[in-house]
Amino acid sequence: MATLCTLEEHRFELHADETLFAYCDQCALPERERGFAHEIVFGCLRHKTWLEKLIARKSAVLIKDMDPGLRWILATAVFQMTFLERVPVFAAVNEAVALAAARGGRKWTGFANAVLRGLVREALLEQPRPGDGRLEDVYSHPAWLVARLVRQFGAERAAAILAWNNTRPGLYAYVTGPRDSAIYALTAAGVAGESAFGAKILQVLEPKEFLHSSCFAQGRLYVMDPWSVAVAQRVPVGPGCRVLDMCAAPGGKTIVMADRAEVSITACDHAAARLETLRGNIARCHARNVEVRAVDGRDASREFGQGAFDAVLLDAPCANTGVIRRKPEVRWRLRPDDIRRHAAAQKKLLSSAVACARAGGHVVYAVCSIMPEESTGVVDACVATGAAVCVEQWLTLPGAEGTDGGFCALLRTRG
Repeated sequence: MATLCTLEEHRFELHADETLFAYCDQCALPERERGFAHEIVFGCLRHKTWLEKLIARKSAVLIKDMDPGLRWILATAVFQMTFLERVPVFAAVNEAVALAAARGGRKWTGFANAVLRGLVREALLEQPRPGDGRLEDVYSHPAWLVARLVRQFGAERAAAILAWNNTRPGLYAYVTGPRDSAIYALTAAGVAGESAFGAKILQVLEPKEFLHSSCFAQGRLYVMDPWSVAVAQRVPVGPGCRVLDMCAAPGGKTIVMADRAEVSITACDHAAARLETLRGNIARCHARNVEVRAVDGRDASREFGQGAFDAVLLDAPCANTGVIRRKPEVRWRLRPDDIRRHAAAQKKLLSSAVACARAGGHVVYAVCSIMPEESTGVVDACVATGAAVCVEQWLTLPGAEGTDGGFCALLRTRG
């Protein structure tokens, strides 16, 4: 509940997983209970609107007028009773009432008890059914975002995207070095995994054991979504190439490119915390010939000189509309103007990336967004300047290929 309150207090600008991990560490929550806490927090974020509609069926107080702490206490209980069959109803109710008593005294206790027991007694708890109600209610997304998706992709495809966003993502890892030896080491350690989306990607079936394995600690595996791996694999690199990874943190794409060929990579980011993460991941995975630099991508051509690299990868900051399944807080963070704001920044970054590539060199532009302003709109604006031509581009809609979504384009510089 504290994690959800903190996220809402900060307008969901914080990352849900990092916020939850911090609270778990602060409370010294046992390892066996952290997975359950993660399931509740992320489930409440995915089904927020639906849970509030259920609460409203027995609440005399409007949802918008309810204290956020009390509202999240009720939501966590309703989520467990509605979506988690393994949790006894009485346990969810009792825990919520006890928490309400600790947080809000007798007033909260009586209210929580009346709402939750009323929902159970009158059999008012049910999961949302596709096609039964408005998309924004059934799939718990803001109305403006649903409208954008419907307008862009049509109602049927939009509904499929929304449904995908509410599923639980799997855990995937990129294999650095030989695949078979990594699989053998995991199997020997009793960790189950199987190949997926190509020879260099494993789907991890036992996340907790995997993250504590020596194979992971030794840097032979890096947690990474298949779509992100595909982006790094589309950068044209060969022996001796000079490559710039402009917005490199946390480092996954740098690691993939370093694993592909004997290249010289300059990996940049500008925030101190992100640079620390970038250096740590590169060191753990033993990525060779990588120099980490504290550089703002917009200043890259001034820092390194024009035409300094054979290839540039720009995985630009974006609205994250393609990865809402993995980051459910994004749907509540976004505002309509955010997409236009991101697009303006992306155009400046892409212009800098193109300037950093030699004549006839390549730039890969990628965003984990599916909105045209951030994808084709940015690429078209760059091509219109005459500085580069678009060789190929790919739009992956969430769920369409069994992965999260995003956009990627390969450009070749003129000259």
